Amino acid sequence: MKEAFKDWIYKDYARRTHLEQIYNDTFNNSVLKTYDGSQLELEGFNQHISLRPHQKNAIFRTIQDRSVCLDHQVGAGKTLCAIASCMEQKRMGLVNKTLIAVPNHLTKQWGDEFYKAYPNANVLVVDSKDTTEKERELLFNQIANNNYDAVIIAHTHLELLSNPREIIEELKEEELVNAEKNFERQELAYKNNPRETKKPNERAFKNKLDKIRAKYDAILEKQGSHIDISQMGIDNLIVDEAHLFKNLAFETSMEKIAGLGNQQGSNRARDLFIKTRYLHQNDKKIMFLTGTPIANSLSEMYHLQRYLTPDALKERGLEFFDDWAKTYGEVVNDFELDTSAQSYKMVNRFSKFSDVQGLSTMYRAFADIVSNDDILKYNPHFVPKVYGDKPINVVVKRSEEVAQFIGVADENGKYNEGSIIDRMQKCEGKKNKKGQDNILSCTTDARKVALDYRLIDPNAKVEKEFSKSYAISMRII
Repeated sequence: MKEAFKDWIYKDYARRTHLEQIYNDTFNNSVLKTYDGSQLELEGFNQHISLRPHQKNAIFRTIQDRSVCLDHQVGAGKTLCAIASCMEQKRMGLVNKTLIAVPNHLTKQWGDEFYKAYPNANVLVVDSKDTTEKERELLFNQIANNNYDAVIIAHTHLELLSNPREIIEELKEEELVNAEKNFERQELAYKNNPRETKKPNERAFKNKLDKIRAKYDAILEKQGSHIDISQMGIDNLIVDEAHLFKNLAFETSMEKIAGLGNQQGSNRARDLFIKTRYLHQNDKKIMFLTGTPIANSLSEMYHLQRYLTPDALKERGLEFFDDWAKTYGEVVNDFELDTSAQSYKMVNRFSKFSDVQGLSTMYRAFADIVSNDDILKYNPHFVPKVYGDKPINVVVKRSEEVAQFIGVADENGKYNEGSIIDRMQKCEGKKNKKGQDNILSCTTDARKVALDYRLIDPNAKVEKEFSKSYAISMRII
């Protein structure tokens, strides 16, 4: 049907050229900028550290643009780019105080790297003891009343920084409106095609609205401090390993489609979205650092755009996920292994990009991309050469204990009670409930046992012929 529609469009010259003009005016209307940072002289920067050309270019880009995602490969020097960008922008008067959110275990490392690059910098590295309920208010006052170059805080502590109440209220109303629009779309789809479309449940819709209100009311209630992020002088936010905030809630009328990601979202992602909304509205700056902008779902690209370039989505009429998905994505019908990995089933999955060039242009408008190939131009030894130029497959026999743990079918095709396959079959089609077994728990156990049975039973005795660690050690030594 889709192919027939495309053929119909292209048959008529007037129709084709009219639609082409609409596309060009809406989507194909910008030219990507280039950034040359070779002229940068970083005042106060450690002269014993040499920056690569791509790092200087990235620093210059962050000076020029308000929202940037450093999509650089691991080892490309994102941390140093962010630090130098922060200090150079402060020197130029473009920013006053930078908040840097990093994974919990990296706060000290970031502090060390900062002082190594800028020995005279004024940096506050927030320790876990500073975020206790007793010390929290003192910390917030400390951030607000001191002229720090940067404040480095752990991801889990980012939520402790209160958000402006008016932004929370605004997003609450926005999410309610999106839910209503989604319900209207579902009603229209059912009206136009009642045989193949599920009738929307009005009671479930009203319950959903109540949950949205309750969710934001709870957020407002948790805003413990009288000092929020808008009063702390923070005008530049840097988020390291930004892909950890990928689970941003969204509305969609797409049903029974795999690969959409977590539609309910996470609290940490919602909190970050509130903060980025405040920063956008007040012409502040945002920088994301990640080597994996898309980890599990194509929808993560949409969320990245919501975080960093919401105005670009709005200009193109793509604020709503379904509109974005129809423009840049495609649902593919194909056979896939079921949860037991023993049989196949037909699955509709959102797994293919369409109009890749258009999406790439939108992405590159805010993403600074550095691949391994780019780095190899400056350092041919950056990526170690693989022995034999290809991976070596080593097959290790499966022990009887591992086989029983994964699952062994009897003559009736039934798997042993408590095995991974048995657990997965029982979880399939059920909603996750706290404290109950779920698919994620099953796959985690499966990965552990595939690595070494002792990760399941520390007291187990594993013979050499069944040990992957032994097989690896014999090939390394």
